[in-house]
Parts: sequence; C-alpha cells; structure tokens
Amino acid sequence: MRAPRKLALWNFLGARVSSFRASNFQTVAEKGAELGKIRGAGAKNAIVVSNPDERLLLQAYTGMAGALSPVAHEIFISREDAIAWLRSGNGDF
Repeated sequence: MRAPRKLALWNFLGARVSSFRASNFQTVAEKGAELGKIRGAGAKNAIVVSNPDERLLLQAYTGMAGALSPVAHEIFISREDAIAWLRSGNGDF
C-alpha cells in the first residue's frame, strides 16, 4: 500500500463551489480529519477557487476543518500561488 501524500491541491476552478453548503462542512471536515491523521504531521491542503466569494465560503469551511484536523489549509485564487505554498514546506507533492 502506498503512503498517503502530505500535500494536496484541491482545484475547484470550474466547479460550482456555491453548492457546498454550511450544513455539509462538519461531515466533510470530519472525513478530512480522519485522513489527516493518516497523512501525518506537516500535511497541507492548498485549495484553489475562481473568485473572492468562493474564497470566503471556503474560509468558513477551513475554520471548521482546522478545529478538527492537523492538516493546514490555505485558499488561493491562483493555482501557481497554491503550488508555491505547497512547495514552500517539506513534503511529498
């Protein structure tokens, strides 16, 4: 079995992020926390969205996820900035 990656890029460009409801945040955050434990210390998720409104919505999610999971989350509008952030640490991308 292959070890899980420390670094992940969630590319929501072209997705309908507005359909991600606050009522689903807890469920997704709990699943993410389970996976975060497997990924280990130093795990990071870079989330890429299309616009500032989507960024605001995902900031609400990452606030909840951060309370449940050791995984660091950052949100970007630029894919290149997201990749640079992931590569700024020591991890497996």
